[in-house]
Amino acid sequence: MDITTRMDLLLDSGVLSARNYKVVKDVIAHFSRAHGVTLTEENGAGFITHLCIALERTGKGEAVQPLASEVLEESQSEPEYPRARFLVEDIVRFIPELPETEKDYLCVHVGVLLSKLQDS
Repeated sequence: MDITTRMDLLLDSGVLSARNYKVVKDVIAHFSRAHGVTLTEENGAGFITHLCIALERTGKGEAVQPLASEVLEESQSEPEYPRARFLVEDIVRFIPELPETEKDYLCVHVGVLLSKLQDS
């Protein structure tokens, strides 16, 4: 499965709206164009899946529990964290309504993505 197939499944199953499908496609293109980060199923599945769900949750006004402080602190101590935070803040132009709690979760996923890119 590739990342687009994952998104298509989320769209077809009603988990992802057509509007948010386009937003996620724009984020994927922006990562590649602006940052040279190509999102694939292997490196970006967790990030993209969480982004899709976060967009839907935000659109419905549903809140997510904040990350446990230990998880947040551990994430912030990782060497990838500053770039992960930068990348997440950069995509806020596409989703300005994204709450800080969702950004924290996305930073964890982007940190994992960046770590996978370094390992490959």
